[in-house]
Amino acid sequence: MAVPPIQLAQPLPDPVTVADKRSRLADLLTEAAELEHTVMAMYLFAGFGLKTSPDEGVSYRQLELIRNWKGTLFEVARQEMEHLGIVSNLLTAIGEAPAFRARTSVVGTRSPWVTGPFELAPLSVAQVLRFVCFEMPAQLDAADEATMQAAIPGFEPSAYDGLYRLYEKIAELIGQLDDSTLFVGPPSAQTSTSDIFPASIRGVSLQGKPAYNVSLLPVCNRATALAAVKQVTDEGEGASVGDPNSHFAAFLGIYRDLTAELEAHPDFAPSRPVVVNPTREERRLGSTTVTDPTSLALMELFDTSFAVLVELLAAFFTHVNADPDQIQALQRAAFFPMMTTVIRPVGEMLTLLPCEAGGTERAGPSFDLPRRDALLPHPDAAWRVIHVELESLRDQAAKVRHDQALPPELRERLELMWANLVRVASDFALRMGIP
Repeated sequence: MAVPPIQLAQPLPDPVTVADKRSRLADLLTEAAELEHTVMAMYLFAGFGLKTSPDEGVSYRQLELIRNWKGTLFEVARQEMEHLGIVSNLLTAIGEAPAFRARTSVVGTRSPWVTGPFELAPLSVAQVLRFVCFEMPAQLDAADEATMQAAIPGFEPSAYDGLYRLYEKIAELIGQLDDSTLFVGPPSAQTSTSDIFPASIRGVSLQGKPAYNVSLLPVCNRATALAAVKQVTDEGEGASVGDPNSHFAAFLGIYRDLTAELEAHPDFAPSRPVVVNPTREERRLGSTTVTDPTSLALMELFDTSFAVLVELLAAFFTHVNADPDQIQALQRAAFFPMMTTVIRPVGEMLTLLPCEAGGTERAGPSFDLPRRDALLPHPDAAWRVIHVELESLRDQAAKVRHDQALPPELRERLELMWANLVRVASDFALRMGIP
C-alpha cells in the first residue's frame, strides 16, 4: 500500500511584527511537540506487537531479524522522547508552556506536516513505509532514492519531507528574533540529560555525556536553540545525505529487510495479529473496539498509566515552583519506573490477549489521554493529584493481577509491576511530603 504524499496547508503569511513571529514560533513548536509524541506512540505500538518465540510461527533466524527491528523501534522511540524534551526546552526558553498532547486519541486525524492519517498498527510493509516517510530528509542519495521510487511510483522527497520543513521554519523564526526578545523563560526551568539519568551507571560517569543514546541540553540563547533544532533533524532525517545513523536510515533498513524476507518467505508475519487502532469505547471512526473483559481491564490500566506518565512529564519539564527534591521525585517516578516497568510490559502483554473472547485477533494499547490538560499549574495540589492517581494505578494493578483468565506468566509479570507501583507511590508521597 503506497503512502500518500503530504498535503501541506496553504502557507500562512510571513509574520511581520515581533509579537507575530513569537506567536507563530510557539504554534509551530507546539505542533512539533504533538507530532513527536504521536509518532513515538506509533513506533512503540509497532514494537509491542512483534513476535518473541518460534512457537509463534517464525524461525530462529527470523526471530533475530525481529529482535533487531524491535530494538530499533524502541531506540528511535526513546529519541523521539528526547525530541519531545528538546521541544519542551525550546517552549520553556521562550516563556511558553511545554506541550504534551498527542494525536493518538483521535484516530484518523492529520497534520499538514506529515503523511497521515495517524494510525496505531502492527509492523507491516505499509506501516514501516509510513515511518520512513515520517522521517524523510530533503535530499536522498541514489540508492535510497531508488528504493523509494520502487516503493512509491513517482516518488519525490519534497512530497514527504514536511516534518523536516516544519523544523526548518522553526529555525528560520528563531534566527529572526533577538535573544533578549525571544529567550524570556527562566533558565532554571531548563532540563538536561543529567536531570533525567543518574550521574553514573555501573561506576561510569555520565557527566556531560549522552545516556542511552539520549542527549538533552538546556536552551538559553539563539545559538543553543538552533543547535537543538539541528540535533532533532540530524537524528531524524540525517545530518547529511545518506546518513546511516538517522531514523530515516534505520526505518529504511527495516523496510528493505522486511520486503526481502517476504520475497523469500511470503507467509512471514513478524507481528502478532494485533488490531488497528484498538479502543475501549465505540466512539472513534476507524478504530477497533476491544470487548474481551480481561483485555479491557488491562487496556484501562495502560491508559491510566499513560495519563499519569504524561502528567509527571508535564510537571517535570515545567519546573513550576518546584524545589530540587521535588524535581528529583518527579524524575524518579516518570522515567524508568513508569516507562520501563509499566508502560512497556502492559503494552506487550496486551498484544498477547484477544480483542474479543475466543477470537484470534489481538488487543493492544490505545494511548488514550484525558481531554483535560496534563499540566497541573498549582504545585502542592499537583503533587496530591498525582499521588492519588498513582495509588489508584497501584490498586488497578492489584486487581488485574488476580484475574484468573490471564495466563500464569502474565500474572507473574503483573505481580512484579504491582510491586513496582507500590514502591513508586510510596516513594513519591515520601519525597513530596504527602502524609
